[in-house]
Amino acid sequence: MSPAFETGASELRRAGFWQRVLAFFIDCALVTVPLTLIAAPLYSVTDGRIFMSSPIVKYQACRGQSSVPANLAPAPPDSSTFATKCSIYTIIGLTYNALIVGRQTVNHGVTATVSTTYALNANGVFVNGQKLDLNDVASVVVAIMILSLQWRSGQTLGQKVMSIRLIMVQSPDMKRIKFRGLLIRYCAIFLFPMICLIPLVGFLILPLAAAIIVGVLFSGIPLAYWLIGNLGLIIQRKDPWFDRWAG
Repeated sequence: MSPAFETGASELRRAGFWQRVLAFFIDCALVTVPLTLIAAPLYSVTDGRIFMSSPIVKYQACRGQSSVPANLAPAPPDSSTFATKCSIYTIIGLTYNALIVGRQTVNHGVTATVSTTYALNANGVFVNGQKLDLNDVASVVVAIMILSLQWRSGQTLGQKVMSIRLIMVQSPDMKRIKFRGLLIRYCAIFLFPMICLIPLVGFLILPLAAAIIVGVLFSGIPLAYWLIGNLGLIIQRKDPWFDRWAG
């Protein structure tokens, strides 16, 4: 497969940065807005087992707690020093109650926080057992929608609104995109940055100075090079690296 890129539908040219961003935002909104509207009723009906922890538009209210429920599972961190209850609201109503329990320690001027978050129902009672965050549902649905629509027609609904389409360089008139090329494209977009974050584990096992050096050399620099390089190519209306690797 030749490198795929997004192009203006009216003429053969690469889409700019903001065209791509707005198209992706529209695709996300088409899924998350309906889920946001039903999040509050579902949260109430299911007694907190179905919730939305991060709606598109929200109001968050947090307050400290003097005590915590005795049946929390898993158990809170040892020697916990704080407990905070946060409630998430949309214009429809309450979509999520969370209790954050943990401790803070200061070592050589560096503050470290260890905490566990527990889901609560609308009455503030701990919800045990299986739970479902509608944000996770939205992520899966958006990913499936983008892959399936681009594979079948080269265009998502957001890209159609923005008049851009994913095409094959050598066969611009062919609407269906090879699924293997799409997988390579999106693996390159998302997996490479995630791999770059692995060295940050050093902050958990190495002395602070060593962890900073490892993080900068093996995480910060490669990730910055990847992000700035691809962004620069897109702004110049050239094929970013992940599109070139798709071929």
